[in-house]
Amino acid sequence: MTKINLSNMPVTLDDRIEQLFTRSYQYAQRLHRSDLIGDIEKLWQALTLERADSLSSYFKNAGLRRAYLGYYMPLYAAKIALLLQRLTKEGFLPGFAEKPMRVLDLGSGPLVGISAARLAFGPLKRAIAVDREIGTMRSGYEFLKPFMNEEEAKQIFLRRANLGVLKSFDFQEPFDLIILSHVLNEFGSSSRFLPKKLEVILAAINMLADGGRMLIMEPGNRVCSRDIMSLRDALFEEPSVSILAPCTGIDQCPLLKNATDWCHGELDWKRPAICVKIDEKIGFDKSMLKYSYLLLSKKAEQPEGVKNWRIVSGNMVHEGVVRRYACTPSELLTLSQREVTYKSVLTPLVRGELIAATDFEGRVQVVNEKSF
Repeated sequence: MTKINLSNMPVTLDDRIEQLFTRSYQYAQRLHRSDLIGDIEKLWQALTLERADSLSSYFKNAGLRRAYLGYYMPLYAAKIALLLQRLTKEGFLPGFAEKPMRVLDLGSGPLVGISAARLAFGPLKRAIAVDREIGTMRSGYEFLKPFMNEEEAKQIFLRRANLGVLKSFDFQEPFDLIILSHVLNEFGSSSRFLPKKLEVILAAINMLADGGRMLIMEPGNRVCSRDIMSLRDALFEEPSVSILAPCTGIDQCPLLKNATDWCHGELDWKRPAICVKIDEKIGFDKSMLKYSYLLLSKKAEQPEGVKNWRIVSGNMVHEGVVRRYACTPSELLTLSQREVTYKSVLTPLVRGELIAATDFEGRVQVVNEKSF
């Protein structure tokens, strides 16, 4: 396979994502004779409609395995990379873009987290992928290898293991970034699975370097998001962990009080052409990427200079008034603005965006309860 000239890699994240989608789709097409878009649709059904019966076996089917590599791998990698970009702009990842990273990708699949870290920060210093399926990791490595120079490729390691024994691992040196993406939902969603999730997370936290970060990402649906919210409240009580984002300091998540509420974010992005083609044929809508997440560090001081209100709802419009919920270090607030008074400053905000209390002073009314 032809080596890719790293000096010609796209400069912007949008262009790197476009390239990843194009190359992964073309690569996946060569792996099997069946219709790739048809296999992507079958995999979507397996991951959503039939999840309980198919999760443990879908990578054993050659068509579904390459469907993941050709669509879901670049989709999830893009989502993680775009979130890492947002967190960098928000000030939660100081210096991450200035040094080669040491990355641990837990529940890696076809090296999704490693691909995301490379999209966001460039070539890696060292990376370890951990998953119970070695073949899936190998397929991701074989795809990624042409993107790397020889030295970087030698520093990518694959480890077949169950995350339940993570605390027994010895990786010799700590990591700058640990990624746990779309994994915790496989443990189960009831409260009885919470201790096992905490065990994995606390074991991983101990593997962070000073100043390192752990990113947990899950789907942005109600069940997964509320699981993350419950996990967040449990982690708040752990003395060895700091919760950096999305939460802004409050001790208990206010959205957990109402079973119909859940906290998730949205990422606006430039959809790659091949992604648009697939989405239109199958009927997907990936114009916005939804997700729920936690950014953690070892117990340490909070980053300085970051804003501390976060938008946690979509636009709610009634009789000319726009309202948004904002989570703050002390409570959940309602922000409201009558559109005819000023040009709306609330409407353009993206769910999950970080803002400051002073951003809209004099233009937005703030109340300390859900007032409608």
